Amino acid sequence: MAIREITDDDLEAVRELLVEGFPLRSKDYWAQGLVNLQSLPRVEGFPRYGYLVDADHAPQGVLLTITSERDAHGVRTNFSSWYVREGYRHFALLLFRHALELKNTTFINPSPSEQVVPILKKFGFEPYTAGLLMLDLRTAMRGRPSRGAVQRLGTRDLSDLSERDSQIAEDHLRMGCEVLRIDTDDRAALLIHRRKWVRRVVPCSQVILGDPDLMIDLAGPVMRALAGRGSLLALCDIDQSAKPAIGRVFPRGIRYFKGATPPAAGDLSYSELAVFGP
Repeated sequence: MAIREITDDDLEAVRELLVEGFPLRSKDYWAQGLVNLQSLPRVEGFPRYGYLVDADHAPQGVLLTITSERDAHGVRTNFSSWYVREGYRHFALLLFRHALELKNTTFINPSPSEQVVPILKKFGFEPYTAGLLMLDLRTAMRGRPSRGAVQRLGTRDLSDLSERDSQIAEDHLRMGCEVLRIDTDDRAALLIHRRKWVRRVVPCSQVILGDPDLMIDLAGPVMRALAGRGSLLALCDIDQSAKPAIGRVFPRGIRYFKGATPPAAGDLSYSELAVFGP
């Protein structure tokens, strides 16, 4: 048995493992997600895809890692899609421990299952969000009055952005996200979202990158822009100290981290939600 980095040659076997381990997701979901992951720039010193358990001459378990550089905030590594076949489950914690040996990075797990949360806590992970804020067209109209405009961006609309924002926007557009630009009198910010379905019938925008305070301040124009793209709801992370005056807060979808500094609530760029989808 060996625990080793996933290579390009392993991707087909990894996709089969993911389909087997997460049967509610389609083959196309995993295939496209792995293509997205493959397209991201590799961070020096970190695996491109993650690690696998290699036993009996075949991959028997997988833990994906999505690593990205965060400018002044260093490097972030998203643990995602941890699955080991039943006959090899005794290697699962070894796989997890091995990934934790990565240095000089902040680890996150944005969507752990109930069974995984106690394991994360045992290894020093802590929550850094308080749940999800849901905005709809009704609550948006009760937002605090503020001036601002929201514009949808395509690949031809990125020249006015900073080099960093342009790269983020381009990467996320390529992965199937939609990118908006919010302009106010004193700032401009990106709002990146992906479509999901609530109860399989209600179209909703899952915010991948967006300042929750700015979304609340500009709830009206933001929700009108999202509604114009077919979304009736929006979900974004909120900080543990937040007490939003509009919308509904659900204590679910709590994100976990391990490192010196917690990530900012509302920044799930280059996470599994961006790469694979909600």
